Amino acid sequence: IKAGQNRIVRMLVSAPSTSYLNLVGWGAATAINSATDVGMGLLFAGKGLGQKLIQNENAGESLRIAGAYLRANKQKVRNLLDPNMTYDAFKSISIKNPDAMRELVRVLPGGIEDIDKVLKQSGFNPDETVGGAVSEKVVDFAQFISFVKMQDVFTKSQEFIYQLDKNLDITYGKTFSEFFKDPNAARLMNEKKYKQAVARATYETQKAIFSLSYKDDTTVGELAGFVENFRNTPGVGLLAPFGRFFNNTVATVYQVGPAGLIAPTAAIMRGRADVKTMEAFSRAAVGTTGLVLAARMDQERQDRGLESTQLDFGGGTVIDKKNAFPMSEFLSR
Repeated sequence: IKAGQNRIVRMLVSAPSTSYLNLVGWGAATAINSATDVGMGLLFAGKGLGQKLIQNENAGESLRIAGAYLRANKQKVRNLLDPNMTYDAFKSISIKNPDAMRELVRVLPGGIEDIDKVLKQSGFNPDETVGGAVSEKVVDFAQFISFVKMQDVFTKSQEFIYQLDKNLDITYGKTFSEFFKDPNAARLMNEKKYKQAVARATYETQKAIFSLSYKDDTTVGELAGFVENFRNTPGVGLLAPFGRFFNNTVATVYQVGPAGLIAPTAAIMRGRADVKTMEAFSRAAVGTTGLVLAARMDQERQDRGLESTQLDFGGGTVIDKKNAFPMSEFLSR
């Protein structure tokens, strides 16, 4: 029953319009990530220059990290212009790190899990149920012709390679190409630092495609787990099929808004700010700036009689971004 429900959910999202909206959503999320990293680069550059003025020996390291953040964004543009090379690199990494990337590979953008793969990993083969193999082929074909698979591998490969390239540069002082061309690459790939870089890239990629699981042992995590797992409940799961996407939208609203500034600001004031904290601060600052700009645009829309999520592109062309999250969230605020 769970496998059957999952196939229905995957058919629901097997529409070109859904693939387009997922692509737009990733575009907005990855733009926020790029702006965040540019902000991080500027922060470390300012820190490094300040350390140089007082002749602090860590000035060079701060400037190196600043360069890593800024350089990664330049490489990101090159990756977009060469998607085949980027996908080949992503596929190669996923083969070499199957355990670290299993969660990323088996989940479609928006948090739609391929339950058939999950069940097969647990020893149950849904293809052996009545009509299982045939219906799975129908779903796969529908997703192929509606570009679901194409959009899936494009967004994952672009974001993951960008994030891994950045993290390798910060951790090892080597770009993606330099790291894997290193004669000692095989040894370096067994190090804990490398595995942490892959895990971090996987985490950030899942956030960018709104498929990250927020389940954990905390009260909030258990609530998130209930929402996420509800669609797997036999018989009633279709009443709330997109729980993981819902959790990601709630988390994104918090992380890129004024509320997201509270925790990192408190950590900075206590002197406990690490790179992860600074990235959270930069992301919230970028999002808050976007909200301020959206608020300024809103008055003009009201004067023209447009709704909060409608944009006038000139020449009488008005497009409603109601379903294009996170852009719709910024406009509606």
